[in-house]
Amino acid sequence: QGLGAGCGAVVSRAMLRDSFAGPALRNALSYVAIAAAFTPIIAPALGGFIGYHFGWYSVFLVMFLYLAGLWLLLLVSFKETHHGERQTLRFTTIIANYKHLLGARHFLGHGGMLWGQFSLMMVAVSVMPYVMQQQIGMTAAEYGTWALIPAMGLLLGGVVNNRIQHKVAAADVLRLSPFIQLTAGLWLLVMPLQPVWVISAIFIQAFGNGMAFPNAMSRLLEPYQGLAGAAAALSGALQMLSASVLTAILAYYGVATAVSLGVCIVLGAVGLKLLSWYAIGRW
Repeated sequence: QGLGAGCGAVVSRAMLRDSFAGPALRNALSYVAIAAAFTPIIAPALGGFIGYHFGWYSVFLVMFLYLAGLWLLLLVSFKETHHGERQTLRFTTIIANYKHLLGARHFLGHGGMLWGQFSLMMVAVSVMPYVMQQQIGMTAAEYGTWALIPAMGLLLGGVVNNRIQHKVAAADVLRLSPFIQLTAGLWLLVMPLQPVWVISAIFIQAFGNGMAFPNAMSRLLEPYQGLAGAAAALSGALQMLSASVLTAILAYYGVATAVSLGVCIVLGAVGLKLLSWYAIGRW
């Protein structure tokens, strides 16, 4: 499942880079970023609903039907987007491409913002069940309903980004988005431990994620038309790796309360601001 998901994520981004450039690429990637950020939040709620009402095995049946339908859609409508010279797959070429990317300030800076935004979102998704169910006392079904609200924040952030992309430069959005996360973290620290205040903080953070994702992704891939596949693959792998390592470390150190989550979001916002300065070169 992981191999299949990783392949889809890499190839889809490379296809978009082959097909679009400039503002059109930013617009196309905004939709991909919304979906990529939206699904980790909506999937647990949907899976919990299906499993609760129809049994755990029904989740796998739904996955099979969805993926079979997607496969048929690709079989019928997919058209090749890469029209350049085809090259033989060589391990040495892959290593050389990755070495080149990891030595580029542009890739590390914009990739770091993308990985940081995703990691921040995954930390919130991982910790929120403990806050809402153990600290506040919600049932799993109740939490599943409340979890839809941050998903709306991601969607709204993506929609707003699409509306302003012709007026506000992607670099400016990336410079300002950490302040949205900083607001969310401080909100979580100072507000009472009640569902509406906790979820509203995560909604604000998710809104910032929705604004930042497409801009970081488009600026990351923009210079690498010839290396779109390598850039997407390396970025996707490091994105998942950084989120996994960070959530594991925070879980090990017992980050499972609203206060500890708020501290993590504040620190993450500061880190994202430093990364934006590193990538863009101005505050």
